[in-house]
Amino acid sequence: MQLCCNNYFNFIFLHLLKSLLMLLKTLLSSFCILVSILNGAVIFAQDKNLKDSLKEIKLTEIIIQETVRQQLGQSTLNANTLTGSQASSLGAALNRMPGVQQTAYGATSSAPMIRSLSGNRVKILQNGLSFHELSGISPNFSIAVDLGNMASIEMHKGSSTVLYGGQAIGGAVNLREQSIPAHLLPEKTRLTVGAEMNNHWGHRQTLSVSGNMGKRWAWNLGGFNQQQALVRIPGDSKPAFVYQSDIDAMTEVAAQVHVDAHWVLDKSLFPYLSKLAMERLDDPKWGLTADDVYTFDRYYMLAGKAYENPVNKDYIAGQDGNLPLSHRVVYGIHDYVPVEKGKMPNNHASSRAIHAGFSYFLKPIRFGFGYQANEGDYGIPGVAMLKKLEHSHNHNGSMPALHYDPINSQALAHRLQADASYIQEDKLLKEVLIRYAYHYGDDRELLGIYRVNKFNSHQQALRTEINLQPLVFWQVKFGWEETALNLLSDGVKRYLPSAHSRETGIFSMQHLQWKNLSLDLGYRHDWLARKVLKADGYQPGRGLAGGNLNKRNFSLQQFSSEISYTCFEKAYIKGKYSHAERAPALNELYAGNDHFALMIEENGNDKLNPERLRAYELALGAAVGQLSLASNVYLNNYQDYLYLGHTGMARSGGFPIKEWRAAATTLKGMEAEITYQSTWLKQQPWQISGFMDLVKNINSDSNAMRRWSDGDYMPNLPSSRYGVSAQAAYHKLLLQISVDKYLKQKYLGKQINPEPAMPAYTLVAARLEMQFTWKGYKLLSYVSGNNLLNMEARPQQSLMKYLTPLAGRCVALGMRCNFCISH
Repeated sequence: MQLCCNNYFNFIFLHLLKSLLMLLKTLLSSFCILVSILNGAVIFAQDKNLKDSLKEIKLTEIIIQETVRQQLGQSTLNANTLTGSQASSLGAALNRMPGVQQTAYGATSSAPMIRSLSGNRVKILQNGLSFHELSGISPNFSIAVDLGNMASIEMHKGSSTVLYGGQAIGGAVNLREQSIPAHLLPEKTRLTVGAEMNNHWGHRQTLSVSGNMGKRWAWNLGGFNQQQALVRIPGDSKPAFVYQSDIDAMTEVAAQVHVDAHWVLDKSLFPYLSKLAMERLDDPKWGLTADDVYTFDRYYMLAGKAYENPVNKDYIAGQDGNLPLSHRVVYGIHDYVPVEKGKMPNNHASSRAIHAGFSYFLKPIRFGFGYQANEGDYGIPGVAMLKKLEHSHNHNGSMPALHYDPINSQALAHRLQADASYIQEDKLLKEVLIRYAYHYGDDRELLGIYRVNKFNSHQQALRTEINLQPLVFWQVKFGWEETALNLLSDGVKRYLPSAHSRETGIFSMQHLQWKNLSLDLGYRHDWLARKVLKADGYQPGRGLAGGNLNKRNFSLQQFSSEISYTCFEKAYIKGKYSHAERAPALNELYAGNDHFALMIEENGNDKLNPERLRAYELALGAAVGQLSLASNVYLNNYQDYLYLGHTGMARSGGFPIKEWRAAATTLKGMEAEITYQSTWLKQQPWQISGFMDLVKNINSDSNAMRRWSDGDYMPNLPSSRYGVSAQAAYHKLLLQISVDKYLKQKYLGKQINPEPAMPAYTLVAARLEMQFTWKGYKLLSYVSGNNLLNMEARPQQSLMKYLTPLAGRCVALGMRCNFCISH
């Protein structure tokens, strides 16, 4: 009965989602009609005055005091910055922040990578609560967020485990979205409509409506629809070196090419011919080949007597004894499936979402409720083999004809969230926050039309925070957090069993301020449990493959301390030390079998220990007049750093076998920013800024196997880079230009064989905005371009770099219009 109710519930939600999305699409496609109707409505309602809701163009003023109040490594992107980025994924939206790059797993599937860390080490949150998404388990599952519905995004670079637990050991991204209104609006109703199209056969439409009901209620409703049918790339899909005869076996698999080759013995290296081998060459029971005839032995033994072997007439004396005995002759290199020049393979993407919420205000108390639904369908620029077909023949009659299907992902998510707050700024009890969220997800991995993996997830999260100020110089925050996840797996080739995870954490943070000196101390304790649910026919793969799928319990401690000093409100110095611990995730413990999206056979290990981190960071900054500078260096020492290591073997389908391992790792790097702001014609603002970042993920373990398989540095390390950007306003025009240079990676790891370095590249982007009035309404139109030089850009950290570069030159046209009706 319960199962029927759940299926009926999901059925109703799915069809409600599709109905609302169809309505959204209809509204947006009828944009002009909608504007006319609203115009008439405003004229008819003569007692309501239209207000201009578009703010004046202002460049953000840098105030050193505000910078000092933020903890080290924290920064915030506001709604205007996010809207101006026109990014199609969360990773792309944050990519220009120092120390942050994107995983780049296709055209629209990209997660943030903080100081070379991503996945299970970077926690994604929504309004301070765990945002359940499977990109940590598999990067093909895109983080489904509506960037147009964000009030801001908080970035935490470096360990943030005291606030958010072990999964934030490398950083955290807190999405502050607006489904639940944070305050009453100055207008009774506000409507925002937007539309965009680009030369990659892509388009996007957005709609947001919010308003007040009486003096205590506020509400919000909106959504978006986004489609991408074709992504153009400069030149070929794969780099030229994958078609060269010296390609190694691991790169061959990663680039999805078949090398039709044969090893030929260098006969000139052997001085003799084996008489015994020549006599038995035609006898099947000996299994000899023509190459077995050649030998370095002058004599052979028969019946206890030594006989001399014949001389090899092809032998060339005096050659280097270290020369290889054979060389490879390549007859041809072929793609698994044909690729098309100038086009990203299997790049289709579509996503849509709706959100709704309301809040009730009774100062100092507020409570709210929100609902969101997201649906997406994404293609990955890779293929995989589900089964073998009949054999065909190549030049030597040995090459099988294999059938490969494209890898696709589908996602459906529903999220219910409720929160309540009590805020009294001038009291001992300053703030009490209680937040709850329930998340249902249906994530699928497909080969063509075949569903090979399906994950149904049910997650609940509850978080309470209390903020006190016992004394003028002393602020205290403490809280409690509980998260529970049921992950139900299905599919003909699933690589994870159904599993349950539960996490409980208590934490406290102290802030002490004495004149220009401040001290922050934090502590957290977490209890975690991971276990496999009923197997339901799940068959672990060979190798480690999760061991015996044993239940694991972890008790983790987190600690952080930070001290900062401000000099004359013009400069600051900060130092931070953190101790952090992270428990292995479900995939690290229990994964097994082929993981098609990663194109590997993935083996977990249920005996893994938690990661332990000792992190140090130092930051300096100053603001002199209109010039501001900031820089920081960091050093992270990991014990039992968990990573996917190569075994050097491959099984059916050609997938290399990787297994989760633990070893000591050192991560260090530096970041710097500089900004100058001023005004020009008639006090119009302009700004120029620059940044650079560098990170090294170093193998500091003495384990010989790790050094053999992975080298001195971890593979797929982000490239060092520097960039400059400028923006200037002139009345109702705003121009923004950015140039980012990505250097060729010097710190290369190994994937059994040495990792190839991707070429350096430069990305140029620009955006021109213009405000204008039409029939009494204020509109914003823009034209923007990314990768304007149309350069072939293959990020070193991308797992797709052998299959496709980033998108080529993309030019987009868009318009956004706000309608505000006052009381």
